[in-house]
Amino acid sequence: MNPCHSVLLSGRFACAAAAFLLLFAPRPACAQTADQLVVEGRTFLVASNLSQANARFAQALAVDPNHATGNVLHAVTRLLVLHENTVGSNFLTRLGFPLPGRSVYIWTSKLTNDARRKPLAPAGVASAEIMTVLRTNVLPELAAAGAELAKVTQTTFTLALTAAETQTDDVRVDYGDVRMLRGMFAGMEHLIYTLNGWDMDVPLTTLKTLVTNGHTTAEQVLRDYPSFLKFRTTNDLVAGRTAFQQAVTNYVAASDWLRSRIGSISNLFNLDLPTTNFWGPVDNSSQRNEANFRNVLVDLDRSLTNAVVLSNDSAYTIRFSQFFNPTNTPRSLLPKVRGNNAMAGTWPDLTAGGGIVGGTEQAATEWLEDKGVRFVPEIAPGFIFGGLGFDLKASVVPNRTYVVERSQNLQSWFPLTNVVSGSNRVAFRDADAPSHTNSFYRLSDLSRFWRIEGTVLDGTSYSVVPGAKVVLLSGSTETLTDSGGKFRLQTLVPVTQFGLIGSVRIEAVGFVTNSYPVNAFFGSSPLLQTFYLPRYVPPPVNDNFAARATLSGNSAAATADTTAATSETLEPFHHWPTSGRKSVWWTWTAPSSGSVTITTEGSSSFTVLAVYTGSAVSSLTMIVSDATSGAASRSRVTFSAISGTTYQIAVDGYDSADYGPVQLTLSRP
Repeated sequence: MNPCHSVLLSGRFACAAAAFLLLFAPRPACAQTADQLVVEGRTFLVASNLSQANARFAQALAVDPNHATGNVLHAVTRLLVLHENTVGSNFLTRLGFPLPGRSVYIWTSKLTNDARRKPLAPAGVASAEIMTVLRTNVLPELAAAGAELAKVTQTTFTLALTAAETQTDDVRVDYGDVRMLRGMFAGMEHLIYTLNGWDMDVPLTTLKTLVTNGHTTAEQVLRDYPSFLKFRTTNDLVAGRTAFQQAVTNYVAASDWLRSRIGSISNLFNLDLPTTNFWGPVDNSSQRNEANFRNVLVDLDRSLTNAVVLSNDSAYTIRFSQFFNPTNTPRSLLPKVRGNNAMAGTWPDLTAGGGIVGGTEQAATEWLEDKGVRFVPEIAPGFIFGGLGFDLKASVVPNRTYVVERSQNLQSWFPLTNVVSGSNRVAFRDADAPSHTNSFYRLSDLSRFWRIEGTVLDGTSYSVVPGAKVVLLSGSTETLTDSGGKFRLQTLVPVTQFGLIGSVRIEAVGFVTNSYPVNAFFGSSPLLQTFYLPRYVPPPVNDNFAARATLSGNSAAATADTTAATSETLEPFHHWPTSGRKSVWWTWTAPSSGSVTITTEGSSSFTVLAVYTGSAVSSLTMIVSDATSGAASRSRVTFSAISGTTYQIAVDGYDSADYGPVQLTLSRP
């Protein structure tokens, strides 16, 4: 007989005793099965009671440790209830999150804001404390969740969750989703191991003032906390490396599953189908981005044992094992910092401790600039050179154009010259320095050249097109795509504060030649095309009519740079129909009547020159104008001046591509 219902005894007395027990003694309850406990747990999910659901799933695993559905549901819910346990709840309170509103379904618990509506940083809490909680309390739960998911070994596993259970939509979980979760949890373990090893012992209040109001600078933080971003411990390096490898292994397995069911929208993780229109597919960025991400992970994993050339960019060779080298601290890789700015030309090690080969200083700088870091030139102390001037050197970003400016009072700045940085160092001389009591110098990044990177694809099949000719029309530069259809272009034209609106023309045998805007040209995607936005360039001081510079006497000479010059509303065309709309202005009052000649001879580009009378840019009367009558096809005008009359002189580019240093000369017989 079933022992859950009776006990078998022998002998008459035993039989009588058994009858008595059966009649009057309470019967032992039968234990619930794992399936029954999982069903109860899912009922609690419908009731939005994660704690009770998690407890039922734990009971199910006590009955059957290998129950696939129980392992998946317990692995996920054990992480979703971390904020409810004593440690998690107390720590959230310490951070300033109110107890009401702590629900993973609708989280409304928020930090208190200050007067500027910025979250208040909790006093007495350092970022290191957060890492300790993650390492001590969250990491073990992630590891345990991963171990439970690893018990799902049948590739035919499926779990259908209803919208009532998820509080969102119906969701299907299959073996590929389980492997993706394992990869994510292992990746989180790697991140916690890594961050916990770094010294992060800086008060949150200090970090808040660093990022919100400027009262604290990055330079101060690095100075006041000399161990910040160095290794606090190296004990977790091996574990972190193992977690990374597990993350990659599981991601690749999950990726194979996702690729096998492209277009599914009901699973926990999905890859989108290419977008289509009447003519066929027009976008497969979801698949392309996933493939690129997978390539990076696989390359990093392989480079733990050997140097590997990146699949997505053959210019770089990586050795990710150096990331786990205890001598390569994040702080040792930082450039020099002044205030909240990084100093150009001060990268200590572009190889990141031997982990990257092929990186350039310009690429590393521009990558950080895209993340919001500002790099500024650093001028070294100069010296007088034999009475010929003051020689200075500066560290800069390679392949940039800088304007060197001088001031006697740190308020009014005057341009001296432009320099182009072929490397991370430039030198310049101020020949007039001996005539000034005090001289202060600064370098301003005059332009950041546009660089366009992308891939040319067949518009029908989306296969790459090697050997295509790509021409950047606005910069007159061109290149051919490589065997992978990739190209890289850099303009020769510095960008003004108004930006450079350009296009590329693509030519290839068997294809229609066409032009495309640089921000949306054929085959574009965020990973295949990178745009570097322009910096603001201060216009010349005499850019506007109201700020025109003054010439005096019967002879005068002046210079200006029209690179960032503009035109004003109602400003006339200075020599119809040619005009670059980048004008600069001077004013001259004739000391006597007679002939006067004005030229732009010696200017770097073609110009137009006009002379007016009048006191407002909208109501000028032209006296004379010219474009190419002077030497080297520069501008030259001659007219009869009247004593005491004030003349307004405008110099503009011949067309939009003509700008740069301008030389103006006024002379009289």
